[in-house]
Amino acid sequence: MNACILDTYSGETAWTEDLDTDEVVDDSWACDCLRAHLHNPRRTEGCAAGGDCLGFNRFLVVDFTGPDTEEEDSPTLHECNTSYEDEFLFTNHIPLD
Repeated sequence: MNACILDTYSGETAWTEDLDTDEVVDDSWACDCLRAHLHNPRRTEGCAAGGDCLGFNRFLVVDFTGPDTEEEDSPTLHECNTSYEDEFLFTNHIPLD
């Protein structure tokens, strides 16, 4: 999966490359830590660097592509952001399932 991550503070987007879908839905790419690192590679805070998690407050998956995303059981945008509050998702135009 290639995921487009939105920085909700700046409005900028960045694309990941070749992630396993599970990583985005509920593993290492499911919180702000690696999503923030994608936007600023020098940023090494949070659980991505062995510290406390940055939480679920800023970086959202807004699009994704890849061979595993064409399947019938492919995740939705809501599932790619499942740890974030529904109000935050709704405010940032993520369809809720």
